[in-house]
Amino acid sequence: FFTAAEMERASALAERILPRSGPPERPVPGALDVGVPGFMDRLLATYHTDAARASVRAGLARAEAEAQRTHGRPFAALTADQQIALMQVWDLE
Repeated sequence: FFTAAEMERASALAERILPRSGPPERPVPGALDVGVPGFMDRLLATYHTDAARASVRAGLARAEAEAQRTHGRPFAALTADQQIALMQVWDLE
């Protein structure tokens, strides 16, 4: 379902929502470690409605547009702090 660029954005978002944590000697897996972006891709391709797919695509496009507008870089290329700052603004809406 996802284009390559959308997969990068979805991966960055998922990792900010559920990051790897814990001490280095015993880390707790994060979203990327357990394959959340691929799972999202399969769910959207297989089970969701066209309206749900369009909503996810719009959200990913918004993340990209706001990253470009505020930082001049793709969302996936922003630092974790920059990504989180954008996501916190969306959380307040």
